[in-house]
Parts: sequence; structure tokens; C-alpha cells
Amino acid sequence: MAFGAIGPWTAIAATRIFGASPSEVGAGMGAAQIISALSAFLASLVVTRIALPRFGAVTPALMLTVTASGMLLCAFALPLMNSAAALYAFFAVFGFFLSMGAMFQPTVFQTLVPQPMIGRIVAVQFIATMLGASAVGPLVGAASDWLASDGSRIVEAMAAVALPALVVAIVLLHQVRGARFHAAKSEAEQINTITVQPLPDDLS
Repeated sequence: MAFGAIGPWTAIAATRIFGASPSEVGAGMGAAQIISALSAFLASLVVTRIALPRFGAVTPALMLTVTASGMLLCAFALPLMNSAAALYAFFAVFGFFLSMGAMFQPTVFQTLVPQPMIGRIVAVQFIATMLGASAVGPLVGAASDWLASDGSRIVEAMAAVALPALVVAIVLLHQVRGARFHAAKSEAEQINTITVQPLPDDLS
């Protein structure tokens, strides 16, 4: 939901508030996405090498909390952006944390969700993500109109919608750690042992 409140609206804010041309917006946001994806990939390699041996299997879940917290800080800083270039830089940093989270999320699913249920959980997540992303567009538009009828407060409206979603995400992710994490991991492993049978020798 937070990305739905920020991603599409960044281009609109750059065009309507700061007067950027479509070609400038395309180049700026494209460069921001490339930078964020590559830097997130490299950072994930470093984090995996350093944090995984220290924190163990809980590392990916911890990284989801860290990346959500990073996006929250970005959302707080969003109203301070005073140019199209600043918006592109913001989008790159926000995209960095988003991409980092996306890289660790599959590992969390594989660790905490029993194998027979992974497909259903991914489907539910996809539907929830699509519904949430489609709902925030009208919310940002309504908030922008409420703050200023001329559309000059789009950036503030983006932050106002993204911030509560990120706070809820961090609170929920905070539950996936410590004893609860290890209990869920053990339960998933037990279910996998019962339901996932090895192939016979003549088929393996």
C-alpha cells in the first residue's frame, strides 16, 4: 500500500508541482529504479554474508523490519522534497528499501510457511497487495484535494497515506521475531516432515 501511495504519484508530483516534462520524469524515475535495484542487490549480498552467520535463520525477517523502517523514514522526509530531482533521489532511496525487502521476503515464506501452503499464501498475498495498491490511489487523490484544491499538496498527501500503512507493517513485522519466529519455524518444519514425503529410490 505504501508503494501504491508513492510510486505512481511521484511522477504526477514531479510533473504538476515542479513542472518536469514527461521525458524528464521518465529518465529520472528510470534512473532511480535502476540505481535502487542494483544497490539493493549488492547490499543484500553484504547483509547475507555478515548478518546471516550472526543472527541465523531470523535474518530475513529482521531485514523486512529494517527495510520497512527505512521506508517509514523516507515517507517522513517526503514533504521536504523541493524539486523534481529531489523527488527522483527520494524515489531511489525508497526503492532501495523496497527492493531489499522484496529480496528477503521469499526466504521468510520458505522458512515460516509449510511447503504445502506456500502457493496459497503467495496467492493471498498477491490479491491483498493488488487490492491495497488499487485502494490507495483514490485515498491519495482525496487527501490531496482535501489539503489543497489546486493539487499543490500532492506530496503531503502521498506521505499522509503511506505513513499509516508503514507503521502497521512495522508493528506486524515486529511480531515475527524471537520466540514466535522460532515457534513458527519449528511448526512449519514439523508439517513439512509429515506432508512432504521423499521420492522412492527408483524415482529420485
